[in-house]
Amino acid sequence: MEAQPFFGPQIFNAPWEVEGRSSSQASEHPRIPIEASGPEYFRALEIPLLRGRGFRDTDRENAPKVAVVSEGAARLLQVGDDPIGQRIRMAGDTGAGAWRTVVGIAGDIHFRTLREATPTIYLPARQYFFQGLFAVRTVDPLTALLPAMRRAVHDADPEVDIVRTETMEDLLAAQRALPTLSTLLLSGFGLVAMVLAAVGLYGLMASVVREQTREIGVRMALGATPAQLRRAVLGTALGVTAVGGAVGLAAAVLSSRFLTALLFQVSPTDPITLAAVCLLFVAVGCGAAYAPARRATKVDPMVALRYE
Repeated sequence: MEAQPFFGPQIFNAPWEVEGRSSSQASEHPRIPIEASGPEYFRALEIPLLRGRGFRDTDRENAPKVAVVSEGAARLLQVGDDPIGQRIRMAGDTGAGAWRTVVGIAGDIHFRTLREATPTIYLPARQYFFQGLFAVRTVDPLTALLPAMRRAVHDADPEVDIVRTETMEDLLAAQRALPTLSTLLLSGFGLVAMVLAAVGLYGLMASVVREQTREIGVRMALGATPAQLRRAVLGTALGVTAVGGAVGLAAAVLSSRFLTALLFQVSPTDPITLAAVCLLFVAVGCGAAYAPARRATKVDPMVALRYE
């Protein structure tokens, strides 16, 4: 590995050019991050190989130089729909062995940054440069595997030792700490706002029922059923909730661009999420209005007709 996960795309990168294009267009050569890896790299990190092959143990120093490019890197290099077999090199490298043949296309992954897939060019570690980082996939805890890993490294080179280890869970936790805190705070504020809105709606509907006590009594004296009265009160509450939901939905859409930084793989205007929130508000509104609606059905018509 050239860099540890989430290290950022600004280092260990280089401008790349495609064989057959004018070298005068150096300013157009895209800078693409580089990852040095071995034959099991793609399987260990579960990077999908879409076409071609990954690296083999035969991709060594004296073998023809090869490279695997990600889909994003292929788009930046503008190598067309089938880049396998084309040759690329680092711009400005005029050495005899600078050209590398593309042997595979890998899917884009969120390796350098969590939020965005980073275009990447993968090179065999034996044909480029090895930073001393490697990934291990295991079903056992890292602490149980670490002694065996240290012995394997010592057997390969007695002067080398494992300096630091981190699990992917630890790396992800560090990346998600700030977004998680922001989400918890916003969720807390949203919950408090929803409770306040429910209390306000309850007070409003209770006031409406109290002011319409005489009208309710007249309707009951004329034969209105408790179910009809409940529907009338709940209908008023739904109207108020619908107006508030429409205003809130418009505000959410307008402010969505400010929430993009807090979301991962979810659109701020995701229709399923917005629909679920609207249904939640309707349920909260109905729940807040149910007690006043039930109280309306218990009004004594004779008392209500004398109500001032």
